[in-house]
Amino acid sequence: MPISQLKDVLPLFAANWSDLLGPVLLNDLSPKRLDPGTEVLSALVVGKGKAMSTLYNAFRRRAWDRLENLTQDEARKVLCISRGEFRSLAENDILAPMPWHTKSDRYRVKDVVHAVLRYVFVGRWCAINGIPKEKAFEVLTNKGFEPVCHSTFSKSPELVKALNRLKRETRPSGKKSL
Repeated sequence: MPISQLKDVLPLFAANWSDLLGPVLLNDLSPKRLDPGTEVLSALVVGKGKAMSTLYNAFRRRAWDRLENLTQDEARKVLCISRGEFRSLAENDILAPMPWHTKSDRYRVKDVVHAVLRYVFVGRWCAINGIPKEKAFEVLTNKGFEPVCHSTFSKSPELVKALNRLKRETRPSGKKSL
């Protein structure tokens, strides 16, 4: 896929172009081909799975940077949730702002990464996998999964299996999700 098609998923990993282009230039994320006669980001074609893995690993590495934090809007973009849903995360002890930050609510990347590892944010999962949020939410609730708040579910092996099954059933044959 052209690397330019990944621009919509960059916020889901609190990423920027350097998180993808750096590994391409270092040959960790080898381009599949360069199409001549097009702009650079459209010309650079990479494997979707490797690109997503690169973004996810960069996101997890940021968790260990004690100085890096996110604004509420940046954290909301990573999790793909509304302001109301975001407030519910704090009320349910899923994600709380840094206690000593006074100017505005700031969130440690580490805490956001841990939330992503412990919970499934349906909007985020759907944005990454190209599946309508309503469909995923309907499938999960019909299978008896209860959200902990809004469209956030505790991650479990059964829930992950249900989502993977939905992904296989929803994806048109021959097409890969992001």
